Amino acid sequence: MHKQFYNFVNFLLGLTAFCALLNSLLLIWHPLIVQAGEFTTWFVVTSLISLTTTIFLLRYYYYKRFMLVFAGAIISVLAHIGSSLVVIIILVNRELIAYYMPSQIIYLGVTILYTISLSFSVAGKRFWLKLAGLCGLLIGLPVMFILIYGQPPAQYIQLYTMVRWLAVAASFTPVLFIMNFIDELKKPDIIKTPREMADISLVILGVVMLLFVGYAGIGIKTTINWGNRNFESAEKLYHLMEGRTFVNNKGDTLFYRLLKPLNYDPHKKYPLVVSLPYGGQPGTDKIRQTEGAVAAELLATDENRKKYPAFILVPNCPVGSGWGGVPNYPS
Repeated sequence: MHKQFYNFVNFLLGLTAFCALLNSLLLIWHPLIVQAGEFTTWFVVTSLISLTTTIFLLRYYYYKRFMLVFAGAIISVLAHIGSSLVVIIILVNRELIAYYMPSQIIYLGVTILYTISLSFSVAGKRFWLKLAGLCGLLIGLPVMFILIYGQPPAQYIQLYTMVRWLAVAASFTPVLFIMNFIDELKKPDIIKTPREMADISLVILGVVMLLFVGYAGIGIKTTINWGNRNFESAEKLYHLMEGRTFVNNKGDTLFYRLLKPLNYDPHKKYPLVVSLPYGGQPGTDKIRQTEGAVAAELLATDENRKKYPAFILVPNCPVGSGWGGVPNYPS
């Protein structure tokens, strides 16, 4: 094969690894980023990059006559397209939520079969391909187990945090493919030809992809800045309010924060405003438990406390659950 082909595949693999790593870290540091409009663009761009990379790998598998791997990769591409479409529809229209988990499990199952073919077929004679397959298997199996059996609400946050860290590990798998192609470039039969129109088109494609990644990255950066400002607002509200605990006759406990009216008069009646925060935040992070309580933040300003005196209550959503409407998340 041509030297330019291997160089471009390495470029795509490096771009795929970078996007996968950044995506995994973003979901760990800013889980609510999926609610941002820019995240949909980011997801589409990174999915297209990953899909393009796999298509170029298909060409390599076919050229090397790794037919079992070739077949597995084709099925993986189809499953990838299906699961990505489900995610995009959920992000845009909040529909097909019930299909999210089945589509992810199918895609992961097909990918595991693909990684098995890498390690235990003719392709496994190449050291880096065999290692890539084994790494994919070691990461994919525990993720599959968690997705299928890790549904109890009490363990939800811990288990899915583990999945996201496994995704960070999986983002380094393309590096093993890069090492394989570096080995291929050392072979004496590599074809070295002057750049032709096809090579120029590949370079243009690479530049376009980088521009799309940059565009989506700017949107993500804007969302992160918004998240930081949101945290600052939540922190200010947290210190302004009083922490309290309610326990019912069944022993169920609800933590909440309460802000009394300014210049409170016990002989007067005041309205009670209940403002729901985002929910689902770790129980140990009390400040983030108040994030997203927009009505409370608005009414807690000095001006509005004087103008609209009221009791303001922000309940903490129980750990491992949400207020409802979040895919695959206990309400």
